[in-house]
Amino acid sequence: ELAMLALSAVSIFWIHSGWADGFSAALLAAVGCALFVNAPIPVLAASQMAKGFMLGFVASFLCLTFVMPRLDGFVLLCAGLGPFLLIGNLISARPSTTGIGAGYGLMFLTALSLTNAMHYDVIGLLNGGVAQLLGIGAAMLAFALILPAGHPWRAQRLRKMLARELTLTRSGKIAGLRHRFESHVRDLMFQLGTIYGPDAASRKRDGAFGMRILETGTAMIILRHLAAESSLARYAADLNQGLDSVAAAFTRPAAESMQTAGANLAGLRTRMDTDATRTTPATLIHACANLRVLQLTLAE
Repeated sequence: ELAMLALSAVSIFWIHSGWADGFSAALLAAVGCALFVNAPIPVLAASQMAKGFMLGFVASFLCLTFVMPRLDGFVLLCAGLGPFLLIGNLISARPSTTGIGAGYGLMFLTALSLTNAMHYDVIGLLNGGVAQLLGIGAAMLAFALILPAGHPWRAQRLRKMLARELTLTRSGKIAGLRHRFESHVRDLMFQLGTIYGPDAASRKRDGAFGMRILETGTAMIILRHLAAESSLARYAADLNQGLDSVAAAFTRPAAESMQTAGANLAGLRTRMDTDATRTTPATLIHACANLRVLQLTLAE
């Protein structure tokens, strides 16, 4: 939706102005929105890229106007471009300015349009550069107005994505599932923890929610593995039903769904505990321990 709004705004300007390079501006607005929407702070990432584009635009103008016409041969070409490329690499080497360096490099190289037979079109360079600056500026403005840092909508969206990971533990292929699940959850937790800035209370609350999802999903994956064991074959149907109810309780949170999931797990655990007093296979004890983990996460 964000990319559509930015693309529509720039396209309207392009059509009404009759600007020949309006297509580049519209394209970069859409690409910028799609590229940075999953960044921890999208407006910061887009603003860094815009700063890099501006620096790269100035560098490409200076290089094309004053340096390139005086170069003859590959060795001189490398010598002439070297200082400009070195500046971009130095900016990219610092973690705090990596986005600026990336934007610098993209703008500098695309604006120069190096070919075997160079065509020194300064007007074309200015038109193309302004178009790209306008496009990335539109993306940055869209993030600043529609999706600012710390916006409650973004935090709510990330919490829903975290809860949805539990559904994936039920439908995903069991091979490598735990690694994929933990990777996705930790990435979402990182994004959720960086959108509040100095709001420590919100970070603590959402960090606790993320850990709750991580513990719940890990226990569910372990129980999926155990349900395939022959010693737990008689519990397989009940285990799967209980796991489905847990996933539903988190994706559609309500007191009733939490109580239903808790009751399903309690009944199953009572049966398994009774059997564990008679025989003590390791798989049965392991399953009871993970059912207890699920009960605790539901009760939090």
